[in-house]
Amino acid sequence: MKKAAIVVGSLLFIVVACNPLIDQESVENTSKASSFNINPIAPGSESTYDLSLKLDDEGEFTVEASIEVQNVSNEGWDTLVFYFIPNMFTEENSTDLKQPSNLEVDKITLNGKAAEYSLEKDTFTIPLSQKLPPQESINVTVNYTFTLPEEGHRFTKKGSSFYLAQWYPMVPTYRNGWNKEEYQSKGESYHTAFSNFKLHYEVPKGYTVVSSSEQDKFPSGSESTLLAQRMKELYVAVLYKPDMSEGIAEDTNVRVFNTEDTNRREKVVEIASEAIKYFEDTIGPYPHQQLDIILSDLSMEYSGIVTVDNGTKRIGSLKSLVVHEVAHQWFYGMVNNDPYYDAWLDEGLTTLSSSLFFAHKGNKEMPNEFNSKPKPVNLPIDQYPEKYGPYIYGNSSVGLWKVFEKYGDRQVAEDFLHKYYRLYKYKEVDTEEFIRFLKHFLNIEGNSDFEGWLKLEEGK
Repeated sequence: MKKAAIVVGSLLFIVVACNPLIDQESVENTSKASSFNINPIAPGSESTYDLSLKLDDEGEFTVEASIEVQNVSNEGWDTLVFYFIPNMFTEENSTDLKQPSNLEVDKITLNGKAAEYSLEKDTFTIPLSQKLPPQESINVTVNYTFTLPEEGHRFTKKGSSFYLAQWYPMVPTYRNGWNKEEYQSKGESYHTAFSNFKLHYEVPKGYTVVSSSEQDKFPSGSESTLLAQRMKELYVAVLYKPDMSEGIAEDTNVRVFNTEDTNRREKVVEIASEAIKYFEDTIGPYPHQQLDIILSDLSMEYSGIVTVDNGTKRIGSLKSLVVHEVAHQWFYGMVNNDPYYDAWLDEGLTTLSSSLFFAHKGNKEMPNEFNSKPKPVNLPIDQYPEKYGPYIYGNSSVGLWKVFEKYGDRQVAEDFLHKYYRLYKYKEVDTEEFIRFLKHFLNIEGNSDFEGWLKLEEGK
């Protein structure tokens, strides 16, 4: 059976949550696939989320977020740090918004006892009275309310619908300190490890909840409890009276949501299903039983769900956006990288994978021309201008394709993606580790193939 059956219940959630990152298939594949010894990046922290979300008739959300955080680093912790991105859309932090959000933190507890905290921009810090030793866990519960801004960035309200990206306190990775950088509106400035989630929601009549969980129903009903396992984040959309089209790709249910234009929804179902089949055949299995696509005004990937810009007039351009976001389910959704420091890895591989898909269909040639941009593609995102796409998407995919073209053809690129996925599924990769494996796979000596588009350390 290609995918394990989903068993719903609190007992399963607790059992899996106790050891969320064990993947026996991945361990076996890694040991059999190659003599290459992988060196993935350790997350330093592991988390399990139990989230309660309630929307009232006035558009205010009430949340209780109970988060079990385990220290899997080699250091004791004297603070806990979270991303709390909803705070970036309040009047204090987004003065340009005509209708900013409201955020009120009501109560914080550590293992059931009241705790102090500080909140500055998107950095939520809780001091610990005693250090948390390695391998020990602590429970953090945050009670808060919020409204969504209009014209927010991913975290926003449009009409009567709500789009909740990064809406709960999110645990960063830990590397010689909390790996938490300042919020950036370009790209993704937040980075998390794989986690398990439990979500209980209550919404008014007429609303449908669409989320990262594969257990969503349509229509969803006003109240339910959902589980989502081994995901980087939990995205939730609360849509008012949406329409939906669906189809099947292999054994994955593909659902497309919007409020109009049935013809476009069905075309998106068709191209997404074709892309899933190609990526499963070429790269490896999609790990969930459902993939949701919301046609909105922004294209963005999340675990188990994506949004796609429906303002694109040409259907060909819309299909390209869909395929790109679907490909992210492999490179971001299953092979992890820090998008602040190594955004080129998931965006470059996703863009390359999309090009391979269209070339396989005979629709497009592979990208082969660098943009005339002088910066390397693997710098931190704060070192790029606001429009950083020519580096992170364009030059990274062109550079990768030029390497594969030199050492073979599309088949070589597809074989690489397959083996890379098998070795690093549910693990994190940085530039150094990626290039180390790429050089091993293609028997590359030296760094001349990467000159001009990557910044690499000498001897690496």
